[in-house]
Amino acid sequence: MRDSVVSNVPAVMRLKSLVSQFANTHSAWLTLAMTSTLAGNLTITGSVAKIIVVERAQKEAVITFLDYFRIGLPVTLLTLLVGWLCLPGFDKKLYRQIQRVLGSKLMEDSAFRKNSHHARL
Repeated sequence: MRDSVVSNVPAVMRLKSLVSQFANTHSAWLTLAMTSTLAGNLTITGSVAKIIVVERAQKEAVITFLDYFRIGLPVTLLTLLVGWLCLPGFDKKLYRQIQRVLGSKLMEDSAFRKNSHHARL
């Protein structure tokens, strides 16, 4: 939930160097992506977009840091819990899907290159 203090983009830029230290870097990247997105819901300062919306809403409604936090805390905890429970299964399914997509794409690319090469000869 680090990016509640720091916006999610700078937090990812700072934490990305740690990903290579994990045994499963694929899962580490997925976890970083999930937590940086979901933890940004904790406070107004979690993302620049929320700061802009709150600023623009000032004419219609005043949203204080604590007002937002009262909603942001349970939403963030719940979504992080759901993500934490779903990530292991999602990781395997996503990995297989990416392999299928990339595998078929590589096959298409190699067939295209082969046909292109023959067409030039």
